[in-house]
Amino acid sequence: MRACRPLSVSALLVFVLSAHAFSAVPSRLTATHHDRRHTGNANSLVTRLPIGLLGNPSSSSTTAINSSADSAKDDGIDDELPNTVTPILLTVLALIISEGIALSTLPLHLQSLGATPVQVGLSTSAFSVAQMVCCPPIVSLSSRPNFGRRKTLSLCLAGAALSSGLIATANTIPLLIFGRFLAGVFAAAIPIAQAGVTDLVPPRLGTLALSRVSAASQTGLVIGPIASAVCQSILKRLGVAQGNLVRGVFVASAAFALFVLSISRAGSDETSDSKDDAKESKGKDTPTAEQVADESKLSLASPVPKQTDLVQPMLRTIALAAGWALTLSVAIYSLFASKFLGYQQSQVSATMSAGAATTILTQIFIVPRLVKRAGEHLSCSLGLWTLALGLAGMSLVRVQPFHIILYLLIRVGSG
Repeated sequence: MRACRPLSVSALLVFVLSAHAFSAVPSRLTATHHDRRHTGNANSLVTRLPIGLLGNPSSSSTTAINSSADSAKDDGIDDELPNTVTPILLTVLALIISEGIALSTLPLHLQSLGATPVQVGLSTSAFSVAQMVCCPPIVSLSSRPNFGRRKTLSLCLAGAALSSGLIATANTIPLLIFGRFLAGVFAAAIPIAQAGVTDLVPPRLGTLALSRVSAASQTGLVIGPIASAVCQSILKRLGVAQGNLVRGVFVASAAFALFVLSISRAGSDETSDSKDDAKESKGKDTPTAEQVADESKLSLASPVPKQTDLVQPMLRTIALAAGWALTLSVAIYSLFASKFLGYQQSQVSATMSAGAATTILTQIFIVPRLVKRAGEHLSCSLGLWTLALGLAGMSLVRVQPFHIILYLLIRVGSG
C-alpha cells in the first residue's frame, strides 16, 4: 500500500482545495459574468493556472484556439502562417516527443537497473528543478540581438539530443538522473518557440501561431509513449536484447532531434529574413493608441470584490496541487501499474498516450462549453473534484475497466 500513499495524499489535498474553490462560487460567479460582459474576455481562471512542468496539457491552448477562430471570423479572412514557422513547430514536436518517451519509459527502466521509488521520483524532480532554474536565463539569452531565438532553439534541440544520447548510454542511476537534469535545462525551448513564432507573424496571426505551438506540444505528448512502444516492438523483432530496448528508443529519439535540427538550420537564412519583415509589419499593425484603448477598457471593468487579495494565492495553491497530483500520476503510475496490475511497458505507454489524448479532447470540446454555461469558478471546482476523485479511486480500484476509467478521469480533471 505504500505506492498508493502519494496518490491518496494528493487526492486529499485536491479535495480540500476544491471545497474551498467551490465555496467561492456563489459570491464571485455574478462578478465573473459582469466582468466578462464589460471586457469581452473569454479567458477563464482555469486557463491562467501555471500548471507548466510536463508540457502538461494546458487549457490556455483551448483559449488560444477559440480566440483565433473568433478573430478570423471578425476579420473575414482566412490567413495562413508563413512556412518559416514550420521549423519551430517541428522543434517543439521533437522535444515533447522526447519528453513523452522519457515519462512513459524511464520509471520502469530505472527500476530494472535497481532504482528505488525515491530515485525514480528524483529523476522527475531533477528535470523540474533544472527547468525552473535554467529556463529564465536561457529565454533571456534568446532575446539578445547577438544570439537570437533561432540559435537558442538550435542549442536547446541539440541539448535534448545530447540528453537522450546520455540516457541511452548510461549504465548507472546517477548518470540517468543527470540526463534528465540536462533535459530540463534545455526545456526552455518551449517558451522560446512561443516568442519565436510571434516574431515571425503579424499581430493578427499571433494567437493562431501560439495555438499551433500548443498543438505541436500536445501532439508530442500523445505520440511520445506510442512511439516508444512501437520502437521497442520493432527492435525486439530485430533481435535486440530486452535490456537494450529502452536504450534503442532513446537513440531513435536523439536521431530524430538531430534530423529536425538539420532541417531547422537549412532554413535559417529564410527564417531570419522573415523575422525582420514580421517585426516591421508588427510595428505598423499595432499602434500604441490601440494598446492604450485596450488598457482603458480593462480599467473600466466592474469593481473588484474585496476578497480579491485571496484569489491569486488560492489560484496558485490550486495550480500547485493540481500540477503535483498530475506529476505524481505520471511519475508513479508506471511503477504502480507494473506492480499491482501487471502492466508491461507497451500497456503503460498506451495508457499514457490515451490519457494525453483525453486531456486534449477535454480542452477542445468540454472546457469551453462548461466555462460558458457554468462560469470559470464552478468549472475550476468541478475540475478539481474530478481530479481528486480519479486519484483516490485509481489508487484503490484495480479492477478493469474501472481502473482505466478512473485514470482517464484524472486526465479529464487536469484538462
